[in-house]
Amino acid sequence: MLRAGFIGAGGRSQSAHYPCVQRLDNVEMVAVCELDETRLNQMVEQYHFPHVFT
Repeated sequence: MLRAGFIGAGGRSQSAHYPCVQRLDNVEMVAVCELDETRLNQMVEQYHFPHVFT
C-alpha cells in the first residue's frame, strides 16, 4: 500500500489529482498541506485526510 501526502489543494488538485488518486486501490491518501484554511477544510471534509498541515 502506497501512502500519499499532498502539498497544495488548488484547482488542479481538486479537479484531477485527488479524484484520480482516490480511485486507485493501492493508494491511501493520508496527508494534505494547504495555506488557505478554508480550502484545506473543504478538502478534509471531502477526502477525509487524517493528517492536515498549514
